Amino acid sequence: MARPNTDETLVSTDSIAGSSADYGGLTLGKRVGGYLVIERISGRVDEAAVYSAYDPRADRKVALRLIHPVVAAHEESEAAAARVAKQVEALRTIRHPNVAAVLDHGTILGVVYVITEFIPGQTLRAWLDADEAPSLAARIACIRGLAAGLHAGHEAGVLHLDVRPETVLVTAEGQPVLVGLGLSRIARAGHNQAAASIRVRRVAAQDASADSLSQPLVRDGERVGVPAYLAPEQYAGVPLDPGADQFSACVTAYELLYGERPFAGRTIKARMLAIEEGRVRDPRRGPAGKVPAWLRAVLLRGLQHEVEARWPSLDAFVEALDAGLTRPRLMAAGLAVGATVLAAVAALLAPSAASTNPASPSNPGAALPPELETLTASVRADEDLRSAEATLSLARGLELEQALPWYALAASFADDDPALVAEIALAHAGALTQLERHAEAREHVRAALDDLAPDAPARASLEAWLAEHPDAPPDAATPP
Repeated sequence: MARPNTDETLVSTDSIAGSSADYGGLTLGKRVGGYLVIERISGRVDEAAVYSAYDPRADRKVALRLIHPVVAAHEESEAAAARVAKQVEALRTIRHPNVAAVLDHGTILGVVYVITEFIPGQTLRAWLDADEAPSLAARIACIRGLAAGLHAGHEAGVLHLDVRPETVLVTAEGQPVLVGLGLSRIARAGHNQAAASIRVRRVAAQDASADSLSQPLVRDGERVGVPAYLAPEQYAGVPLDPGADQFSACVTAYELLYGERPFAGRTIKARMLAIEEGRVRDPRRGPAGKVPAWLRAVLLRGLQHEVEARWPSLDAFVEALDAGLTRPRLMAAGLAVGATVLAAVAALLAPSAASTNPASPSNPGAALPPELETLTASVRADEDLRSAEATLSLARGLELEQALPWYALAASFADDDPALVAEIALAHAGALTQLERHAEAREHVRAALDDLAPDAPARASLEAWLAEHPDAPPDAATPP
């Protein structure tokens, strides 16, 4: 259990009094609870009051964050601090390698202090801007870790709501660590979850003509996030869920891979319109080289305007990354799809009588429709049957929504056959079009074109499809 500190003589009133933007005065040697302040380190992560400190009991360096609770009407400041401290206690249950652990907390003069692991490293922004640019593999691993850490918070009922390159630290080993998960909004603990989005909606109306999307939005002394990374629902005045973090994480991941954010526009209004219309920038390469088509497709789903059209969770997002990373060309340069991969696909397609859920790459053991039993039996029996063809046939036998991830899996095995690449892309695009996800359909066809040689005959069918679907209408608000 945490030990709330009530000894007000340990820190003077002047040390922690002041605005929510600067608690000021905690200098070298000041004692907060049982911790000795070393120096302020706020600029390394965000604008909160964060210090490095020494824990003499455990002989370790820790991070100390001060939180000034938002006092509700008819609420004493001490009661607000107790409310926030209770919320902080819940954060101590989160233990994940990509999340800085909350170790202790206490209150002094109505201010809550939180002790977390001290993570040596630099911000994700600084990591990207380093002289020696990270490799594509390192960037993908960073994206995976970021998503996994956020999901651990979601499993504990904690939202971040301020995911961006400045709120993630990267260790010397390249491991991303979320610092302050759940703390950036905890000052409002117990308030309506929609409060942050309502406030941002008002800010959007007032700042629609702002010249920059990178400046933090602050109203009434409360920081509400950076517009360039916020999910569209954060402007809508609705209760927020993990989908908001997923969107922001995918914006961050896109910037990590391409060196720019996915949606064009210099104002909040322009960016919101681009999100609503599904207009994602389409650079051919990123700082670390060409981004694989499958990876772009994974990110595009997380960048959908409607929450329901995104990945069902960041755990599913991570599964999609893992599936893509098993692609033959990423496993080893020049390796063809061999018997081992075929056997793995046969195992993926194997039905389980105990399961009644629709089959999908994230639920590969689930029962398949009876008419597909012959197909799966032939895959298990015949290693000469190509995995891409088998998976494409499987996708065509499923309902549209169930088929989408299988089309993506089929594409991952078709790299050495241009005609099959085109066939799968057109089938995938056809399913997306029927679901009124037009922008995503065009993106899959464009991605397939990017993967084909300029003189490949298979390009003709893809170019013809794009010609027949020019400037497709915006995706439907909610897929059927």
